[in-house]
Amino acid sequence: GVIQGDLRHGLLLQMVPPEQPLTNGALVTTSGLGGNYPPGLLIGTVRSIDDRPQATSQQGVLEPAASLDRLRSVLVLVSFKPARLQSR
Repeated sequence: GVIQGDLRHGLLLQMVPPEQPLTNGALVTTSGLGGNYPPGLLIGTVRSIDDRPQATSQQGVLEPAASLDRLRSVLVLVSFKPARLQSR
């Protein structure tokens, strides 16, 4: 799936294939696909699911893993190189 920020809902989880189980309370992490982020970083928890049987994909709303309005410090990754920039 793809995560998109939304001012009204917070984090929207979109384009989840119908065969992928999506349940309330499930943890969502980065996959590492595409090479932009390392795998396994916690994004949030599924808060609600938009269940439309006729839709070609599932979507839902996530509760962010961090209280974004109360962050005092952040972790900056300095040793991760995106896959498309790594030399072989």
